[in-house]
Amino acid sequence: MSAEKRQGLFRSLLELLQVSLFLLFMLGLATDFLSDPAQEEAEQQEQRPQPQPEPLPLLTRLKLRPPPPVPQLVEGADPRQGDVVILPSEQRQPSSFFHDTLSRKNKNRAIDRPLAWWDGPEQRVYTMTAMARDQRHHVANSYLLGFAPFATDKLWVPLQTIAARLRYNYDEKQFNGSKDLWQTSKEAYFWLRGDCEDHALLLADWLIEQGHDARVVTGHWRTTGHAWVVLFHQGQTYLLEATDKRKRWSLPLAASLPEYRPQYMFNRHSFWVNSGSDLTVNYRNSKWQLRSNFES
Repeated sequence: MSAEKRQGLFRSLLELLQVSLFLLFMLGLATDFLSDPAQEEAEQQEQRPQPQPEPLPLLTRLKLRPPPPVPQLVEGADPRQGDVVILPSEQRQPSSFFHDTLSRKNKNRAIDRPLAWWDGPEQRVYTMTAMARDQRHHVANSYLLGFAPFATDKLWVPLQTIAARLRYNYDEKQFNGSKDLWQTSKEAYFWLRGDCEDHALLLADWLIEQGHDARVVTGHWRTTGHAWVVLFHQGQTYLLEATDKRKRWSLPLAASLPEYRPQYMFNRHSFWVNSGSDLTVNYRNSKWQLRSNFES
């Protein structure tokens, strides 16, 4: 390569370097002009050492309420054992008959709802049974033990005491999912919680023990299955609702409460069936047929 060519190539490279430096200088000016001060401040803030967050205090242990205890058997509070005498045939069925029959038909599955029992070709209902905490079905009469928490000569005291002290509680919550499980009168007072049957059984048993003609009635309140108490006193029929927690110092007449629709009625020894309309407010007429007696 001649000297002239080498000099020309050197000059070209020098010019290219000058142009490149100029472009880099101009690019720097443009970057400074277009830069965001807030972004630069944020970048600088990230580069600074950040203060360490204070440790969170330990969480205090929550004070949870313990679940209500599942009611256990109360001493001397099992349903009574005895024979059901079917009328008018005088045929007898022992207490064990009902549970044993259900066990055979349902392959030992617990039937946690009340059942009506009938006899003969006419299928006349003569008693009803319900499951107790021993997971066995017992006759309705047997849940009335002859129990009174204390003696009183005032009719309103048992009603007011039970309404004030007994807390309404659904069986599913109280008995680990059981749909309908009955307590005896003594169990209901011992645990002080239960549903409509438990209120009615305790109230009726208390009144009977005080010498009054009181009976548990099962049927419907409007369209909902329900249980309540009727009291026959001095020619009047009173309807007592222990699940009503309002204070009452007088007893309402059954005739004033037509929304109660009775189907069955029982005391410690007898079981009646309403063979007429369930819209009746009369608990004394001939439509109430005595179908069985319970002999303990």
